[in-house]
Parts: sequence; structure tokens; C-alpha cells
Amino acid sequence: MNIRSAFIGICALLAVLAAPAVDAAGWKPSGPITLTIGFGPGGSTDTMGRLIAKHMEKSKGWTVVVKNKGGAASVKQVLGGHVAAGFDGGRHMKYLKSGDLKVLGTMSVNRHPIAKKQKTLKEQGYPYPVEPVWFAAAPAGLPANVKAALAKAFDEAVHSADVRKIVEKRFRLKISNLGPDGATKLFKAGFKDLRGLIEAAK
Repeated sequence: MNIRSAFIGICALLAVLAAPAVDAAGWKPSGPITLTIGFGPGGSTDTMGRLIAKHMEKSKGWTVVVKNKGGAASVKQVLGGHVAAGFDGGRHMKYLKSGDLKVLGTMSVNRHPIAKKQKTLKEQGYPYPVEPVWFAAAPAGLPANVKAALAKAFDEAVHSADVRKIVEKRFRLKISNLGPDGATKLFKAGFKDLRGLIEAAK
């Protein structure tokens, strides 16, 4: 299993860049900005991504084009009986409520809010927690003022009422912008723990 692909698979889309101390007020895109969502249309990540794009368009006057690029759909494989188990970053929620899927263990530190009786992997003897996060990324090497402008726009969008409502009510989480340093630290720790979990499962 590819470690990077596995880790991205359990993430959704949000640990947004914090604006560095650079004046971004004078920058605006010369054309449309493409926001690629790594999941198919209709899911929670897609909904959040589109709300973020809508807020950016409204508040900044930019044109943001949303494109979906789905993955392997671990959930569909489990529902169809093609695999015995899988992990996901949110698309499984409605199937837990309907009873079509059940939680075998959560990779985060805390138990799943909809399956509080099911132990975490750490409680089951696998001390490799990986917290689910949403993150936004941009190409490396962006000019500082461009990065600052994009970061500021994302930060404002993720703290908007519409996005906060989904995160707090649907996922029962609080929005916390880790910033680039915090996000990098989280990812490095996540990769390390995921490697440990995969090795322990062999």
C-alpha cells in the first residue's frame, strides 16, 4: 500500500494555510481559480468545497471553478462486498446511521461520535492515531503575496457561517486553522503513525 495515498485517503480537505505576514490586499487572480476536490460530487467534502468557493467568489469577486476528481470509493467496495473492510474520511457517515456499515475502530484519538461504544485502534493495542483533517493545497513556489491572498481568502471562507455550520453540526467538530507549520507537523506525525499501523497489520 502506498503510504502517501493511504494517508490522503483518510483526509478530506481543509487544514488551510494561515496567511503569512505579507500584504495581500493588492493581489487578485488574472483569471479563474480552479478548486479541485478529491472526491466525487454530492458528498460532504464536495459540499464544503463548493461553499468555500462560493464564499470566496462573493467576498473577493473572484471566479472559482470547482472540479471533482474522485478516488477509488473505498465505501462502495465495502458496501458491494468486494472487500472485507476499508477506511474513509466522512462518506461512511450516512451508512453508519442506516446500519449498512459498522465501525471496527477509529484512527483518531477519540471514539467516533456515532459509534461511541467501538474502541479506537489505540484502545485495541495499535498506538498509531491519525486525526482526520480537511486541507487545501496549492502549487509550491507561489509568490508570497499570492500565497497570502489565497490563504486569507480560504481562512475567511472556512470560518464563515455556512462552512462552520456543516463542520460543527454534521461532523461535530470545531474549526481550527493549524496554519502551514501546524499542518506540516500534523502530516509528518500522521505519516509516521500510518507507517506503524501498516507494519503492525502485516
